[in-house]
Amino acid sequence: MITAPLTTPRIGHLLFSEKLGLMVRVSKVSHDGFSFHVLNGAWDGAVRNMEVLIEDPSFGWAVPLNTDGGDNREAPDPHLGPSDFVQVLSVTRHEYDAWYMASTVGAEKLINRAVTAAPVLSDGVDDEVDEEGPDPVYEVTLRLTVLGQGESPKELENWVAGLSLEDLAREMDQGELIGASQVIGAAEVPPGEVRARLEEVGNDGTIFEGVAPAGTSEPVSSRISAVRDQQGWNDGSMEHLAAAFIREAGLERAFLTHLEAQAAEENEISEDGPGIM
Repeated sequence: MITAPLTTPRIGHLLFSEKLGLMVRVSKVSHDGFSFHVLNGAWDGAVRNMEVLIEDPSFGWAVPLNTDGGDNREAPDPHLGPSDFVQVLSVTRHEYDAWYMASTVGAEKLINRAVTAAPVLSDGVDDEVDEEGPDPVYEVTLRLTVLGQGESPKELENWVAGLSLEDLAREMDQGELIGASQVIGAAEVPPGEVRARLEEVGNDGTIFEGVAPAGTSEPVSSRISAVRDQQGWNDGSMEHLAAAFIREAGLERAFLTHLEAQAAEENEISEDGPGIM
């Protein structure tokens, strides 16, 4: 199992506690910690101020009753001890099965997942001041899939599209949606493109230190063509690489929906016949 230190828990994160022997999925995040569901125990708990607690009222109560109908045993102590949870980045097939990870949608993506570098742990000593400038800006692309009920796909799509990220998280946690997220990839944003990227997501460019003025950037399509030419890939190679990316990114269903809509549009045009010139 490959793990990383837990910095900012997010809904859907899979976490592991070696001390407590727990594999959990984060279900809710609050100002003082987070709530979780135990995959290998089917009960609910929480971390509050770095302390692991049992929050499932049914936990530990499967015991015989005494003669007057009461329970012979007191409720278990909800305090399990200090939290040592870490984020799970990759597992073997055996670990996936042993920790009952199949109960979480998307967890299979972690089986033998390639991790490019080991997590860097802090030794508690302040690093030397970087005199070369601010840290670079990186872009992380996520795929978020939600399931919900509606009168039609378009009706549900319009409702979800109108939700803010905060409202979407609330609907997934407490409302009418269920879903999971997956990291598709991460890349450094060239300094000259940072301001434009920030403006695309609604920021005025002031959130990061040392953001340079917006510069000219090469179109993505041109960069793709440059890599293709450099590697000598032909149309077949590009088709294979694109299909592999769609599959690994979990976008096959979305691509199928796109193809079916395109086919329906073309068939409708064909049935109507050629237009009047």
